[in-house]
Amino acid sequence: MSNDPEKEAIRIFGIAYGIAEKAHAGVFRGLPDARPYFEHVKDVAAFFPDWETKTVAILHDTIEDSNVTKEDLRDAGIPPHIVAAVVAMTKPPKTDLQKLDEASNPALKRTNYLEYVRLTVRENPLAKKVKIADNYVNMRDLIASGTINESDRKQLNKYAESIKILTED
Repeated sequence: MSNDPEKEAIRIFGIAYGIAEKAHAGVFRGLPDARPYFEHVKDVAAFFPDWETKTVAILHDTIEDSNVTKEDLRDAGIPPHIVAAVVAMTKPPKTDLQKLDEASNPALKRTNYLEYVRLTVRENPLAKKVKIADNYVNMRDLIASGTINESDRKQLNKYAESIKILTED
């Protein structure tokens, strides 16, 4: 642990980077480029000049997409406010009934996502900034795939609506 706040922030980022890299190892994006998923979280982190937001960004999908827990992050020395932002960015698990409802009504899945953005992500300033960048990177990657279909258009609109919610007063 360093007495220099910037060195300490860089040290914490290094811990987070290692956790995220391990959590996403062997996972690839579903887009036509099929890049390693870890490249996505690095793309989101690259948006931010400050180490605090970079740390949230590098971890933003770790709890949601792996067996890493908020307790694991705390035990690794990640500060509580950063863990809270990562938790805010983690979509809550769905019950079997919710999964069935969304399968029978695809519009409900979009509604539930936007509700999570409005009620959870938007309330945490760090999560809010990172989610805007995450939505942007997802949009950019869909557009760059060059294969925009109806499903992609719906995803793009969902991400745009999320950004709108996150940037409203």
